[in-house]
Amino acid sequence: MKNLSLWRSITISFVLCPLVFSPLGAEVYYRGDWVKITDRVYHFQRKQSSNSGAIIMKDYVVIVDAGQEPGSGKEVVDKLSTITDKPVKYVVITHYHDDHIMSIPWFKKQGAVVIAHDESNRIIREMGTKLIDQRINIFGKNRPELKQILKDAVIDVADVTSVQPINYDYPNIKQWTTAMQSAMELEPALYLAGHGTPIKTDTVKEIVEYYSDLRKGIQAYIDKGVPLEKIQAEFQLPKYKDWPNYKDRFKTHIMVMYKELTGETKKFYDIK
Repeated sequence: MKNLSLWRSITISFVLCPLVFSPLGAEVYYRGDWVKITDRVYHFQRKQSSNSGAIIMKDYVVIVDAGQEPGSGKEVVDKLSTITDKPVKYVVITHYHDDHIMSIPWFKKQGAVVIAHDESNRIIREMGTKLIDQRINIFGKNRPELKQILKDAVIDVADVTSVQPINYDYPNIKQWTTAMQSAMELEPALYLAGHGTPIKTDTVKEIVEYYSDLRKGIQAYIDKGVPLEKIQAEFQLPKYKDWPNYKDRFKTHIMVMYKELTGETKKFYDIK
């Protein structure tokens, strides 16, 4: 488990949307490089921020996730040109987080068709500016230029699907676990992560087991009527204490699971 980053977004299905904002030519702060997975599949890995993917078809390329910055798309395509001269025909957006969608306008300007799930579309349409504000609060405090770029964004998405991770928002862990279990039935050789490096099925199984242990432990406290604050102060899962970021984010995971088990749905993104 030395290299496992439990808290990263795990993207396994490639799903695809119209969206418009500016500026398009901003300098890229979070840079990355293409890593070959197979002859036709490449993973654009960034040391910080979200990754992208490329599937090289017979006559065109499918890009997975546009990137965090308005200029990310150009960087992705410029570096892809050293691998293939085929044009980007589709851009698949895995979910609604701003670090996966900010370069959609650049791709659309190049003529790419962007596709996403209708639920992510709803969230982005209804929560666009708040999504941006949250990202600035988390990552942009010391980057005034990023704040201006994001503040200038005018979001208008059409569609999107996602495998929900534990992150800074309030996901549905049960739904995420079900999705991962379904994915494992397909017996994939590798899972290309939305953040970090690719992982294998053994790692996914360990993450699913972690969520199961977390659920059982929190439910036992809830059955005894213990409040969230006391659970966060007392509950531990020593088996996973050496996982990256366990110390920093475990209390947040407890809170997410507690809200799910007690029926307190997502407050920030679930705005129906």
